[in-house]
Amino acid sequence: MTGKKRRLGVLVGALCGFYILFLVDLQFSYANSCELNSDLSRNDDDGDGILNKNDADLDGDGILNLIDVDPCDSKIFGEDHDQDGILDHIDFEVSGQLKPNISQNMAEHQKKFWEKGIYINNQVMSWNEEEMQWINDEIFPTIHDFKVQPFVLFKDRKRGNETGRYVHNERTMYITSNDVMKVQRCFQSTFTHEFFHIFAKDHADIYQEFTRDMGWRFSIQENVRMVQYKSGKFYPEKVIKVYRSEIEKEIKGPDFPSDYSKLGPSEMFSEVAAASFLLSRGSPTDAVVCTKFNLGSFQGSSAHSWFLDRIGNF
Repeated sequence: MTGKKRRLGVLVGALCGFYILFLVDLQFSYANSCELNSDLSRNDDDGDGILNKNDADLDGDGILNLIDVDPCDSKIFGEDHDQDGILDHIDFEVSGQLKPNISQNMAEHQKKFWEKGIYINNQVMSWNEEEMQWINDEIFPTIHDFKVQPFVLFKDRKRGNETGRYVHNERTMYITSNDVMKVQRCFQSTFTHEFFHIFAKDHADIYQEFTRDMGWRFSIQENVRMVQYKSGKFYPEKVIKVYRSEIEKEIKGPDFPSDYSKLGPSEMFSEVAAASFLLSRGSPTDAVVCTKFNLGSFQGSSAHSWFLDRIGNF
């Protein structure tokens, strides 16, 4: 083996090792046949026009990566012994046999979720029956009125102070399992917030209408997308959270139910949705504490009125 080939082998091995660690951190792993692409920013292995780094279905088999037995091989689908449409490795009930810590109600909820394109991943941290019942009762009506594309629900381990996040190129909503999220209204407001990040992506027309009506403006400066609230200062949209303390002092008004809602139109949209949900449920004290909402002034705001008029009192 030449020195050049040896160095290349070491480099590829190091990259593969880093990739495996990355997947372990996400608490799932691809099958052995899933090969590391040398240039994720350029390759499009399934030829669907979406680069691998942004592709929620790498092999183009119609199964999202986070629930796919082998996301890189379209010929490997996984088993579905009871033919209910849910692959065995994530199915709560296989051929009449419930998996450990799964109730019959949870299995029934999973089937309902699956039919509506909400795919529950229970492989790392478990969803509980109360959470699934709430999603069924509260989120499904919104999905019925405003269709969203399929996405994965993933219960994640604790990550600092993070309670949840939505990763669009994975079509996955992560909800963190920690003490804060054991408070029912905290879980519900966080889930609502993250769900409306999905909603904003799938209903871009409504989201764009919101940003325009609320006074957000965009511009490109030196190839960087900048965002501005009314006549205020421009901030780089992708790293706007770096300027959090400055923005919190600059932006004021009842349209912002929390300081976090000031961090760009995307966070404002989701926070307005979560605050509107809490108000529709009587603004319980425990949720106000864990979300740091100021619901008193927000209740009479134009943002709250906009949400009720455009989306409704879900």
